[in-house]
Amino acid sequence: MAVPWPPNIPISYETETKTTPRIILAKFGDGYEQRSPDWINANPRTVTIKVDQTRAIIQSLAQFLDSTQGSTAITFTPPYNLVGKFVADAGYKITEKGYDYAILEVALREVYEL
Repeated sequence: MAVPWPPNIPISYETETKTTPRIILAKFGDGYEQRSPDWINANPRTVTIKVDQTRAIIQSLAQFLDSTQGSTAITFTPPYNLVGKFVADAGYKITEKGYDYAILEVALREVYEL
């Protein structure tokens, strides 16, 4: 069961969405090759999010990410993209900026599940 991204956590304009198609590749001795999508969900997205906010908001987001333990899917809509299910299985990074502000960076990997 996926949990929604916390609605009160604004993301910054530095959010990056990357797609990496999964293909099956067959290369032949004469230099020709044949490509085919690797099953039906062959174009997963990875969304890198930066949240530049107060320490209180960063702490609540870190607690949310810790609660998913990198295995519970998060329902999230990347900017300019469709809603999807993502996991934060690579962890996150917090950078202190001073004056009660910090930056949290997390990479969300798209997963396909029921």
